[in-house]
Amino acid sequence: MLTSRLFSVVLVTAVVAESAMLAVLSTRHAELRRDVQRILREATVPRAGAFYPQFVAAASTQRAPLVVGAPPQGRSQLILVYSRSCPYCRASLGAWRTLLARTDSLGTVDPLVIALDSIGASRDSLRQGGINAAVVEFPSGRERTLARAHATPETVLLSADGRILAAHTGLVTDSIVALITRAAAARP
Repeated sequence: MLTSRLFSVVLVTAVVAESAMLAVLSTRHAELRRDVQRILREATVPRAGAFYPQFVAAASTQRAPLVVGAPPQGRSQLILVYSRSCPYCRASLGAWRTLLARTDSLGTVDPLVIALDSIGASRDSLRQGGINAAVVEFPSGRERTLARAHATPETVLLSADGRILAAHTGLVTDSIVALITRAAAARP
């Protein structure tokens, strides 16, 4: 009888210990999952302080190619990554118009749109939405990957040395317009 009672105590203790370990492991798993999601997010979206890749791209409105990621000294470059099939891009057109008007009033920001689909069709779509900026495309998937342009819409403000001053991926709202405008006005 003593052995069966001892066996029951050991069994209950083992079950409680196993349950506690499962709870700890489950919590740790959730923490690891959040960490992995954060790391993936950081790896796939542009972030302030990082350098944007420099590349030459043919523009839709000029004969001379444009250098993306290297604005002239004393100027900033505002890059808008756009796709005609993206509903968030279409919903962001009004906010982008406001952002372009505000940064244009600063006189030191050069806007540029990188189309993820047809340059001509994107340019026409953007003009209908009231955005009249040069439209280019990534020369290859390599530049797109280096620019972390995996999702649209993407709004990126670059300093004269090609460093990202401010960036946002997703629907552009008034708060994002204010953030980018402040960064453009206070650029180093």
